[in-house]
Amino acid sequence: MADVYIRILPFLLTFGVGFAARRFKVLSSDICKHILKLTFYIFTPCLILKTIPTIDLEIKQITLPIAASIILFTEFIIITLLARKISKSSKTRGAMVLAASIMNTSFIMPFVFEFSGALGLGQLFIFDLGNMTIVITFLFFISSLYGKQNIFSSFKSLASSPPLWALILGYIINLTNFSTPEFVNLSLDFISQATFPLILIALGGLLEFDWQRFKYSLAPIILRMGLGLILGIILVLSFRFSGSYRLVVILAASSPCGFNSVIFSSLHNLDARTAATAVSVSLILSMLLLPLALNILS
Repeated sequence: MADVYIRILPFLLTFGVGFAARRFKVLSSDICKHILKLTFYIFTPCLILKTIPTIDLEIKQITLPIAASIILFTEFIIITLLARKISKSSKTRGAMVLAASIMNTSFIMPFVFEFSGALGLGQLFIFDLGNMTIVITFLFFISSLYGKQNIFSSFKSLASSPPLWALILGYIINLTNFSTPEFVNLSLDFISQATFPLILIALGGLLEFDWQRFKYSLAPIILRMGLGLILGIILVLSFRFSGSYRLVVILAASSPCGFNSVIFSSLHNLDARTAATAVSVSLILSMLLLPLALNILS
């Protein structure tokens, strides 16, 4: 157990640096959001292009996005029914649905890499293909319905997603055994090293607590992490996942509420404070519970 804490301590400290920087006004909420956007458009694609071409592809990997889809849609159905009983406001219900349904795979990325290496990270990217596709299309559409807006930009967002195209290109390079020039590999390696610290600093800086909205955030947190963990275990047993597959599915299934819930809530004029509180509280809980989970899984 002590070894696990030592291995994840740099991640916890980096997360704390982001939190402290926000408290001392070195970072602002807007800057942290721009950092996350930067990692999405530049650093994560570089990390994908560095990782995917080097892993051994298996037919079994097709089950990873299927598992992600099962988790997301199960939680979506349950939180949609629960939200109707908890709040009369469509804007609050919309934020609750988003917070419970969207997995924060960015948060677990450095931990997966630390404990499973490039193989586990590649599997997480494949898992996230199912998650990301549904989030950008279906859940974006759902959030627009709660906010009474249209959804025409959703498919454009999916088609222009740099991580998606990086994943496709990575698969092409892998399957064709294409040898990329050394300077490209060195550049990808150098740029991608900043991915994990930037994500953790930005998430630490985005912690926000609105205890008046906590009663609406509680159900999404319990479903996202508690039910997610149960679904992850069921899927691991059903698909007979082991090793890095098991680690990826269980950590992703029980990951904190995704920050896209805050972004979508802001875009569609939903209850962004409820979504932000759910994200913040679930991040803190993950920081406390993750060492135990990693000790068991590793």
